[in-house]
Amino acid sequence: MASTQEFNEADALTAAMHAFRKYGYAGVSIKTLEAETGLSSGSIPPSSSTIAERLSRGS
Repeated sequence: MASTQEFNEADALTAAMHAFRKYGYAGVSIKTLEAETGLSSGSIPPSSSTIAERLSRGS
């Protein structure tokens, strides 16, 4: 069964963008992203580079 998305991706990406700006790329961990986005680690892509790629594309 496919999982359903239970969060607003645009809001999550905006929160992640602010975290990267605040802490720098090297300073953002999964725990930081959890705190800044309100998502659990299971909802966050396995690589923060995935998030960075989406932010750079403006998705």
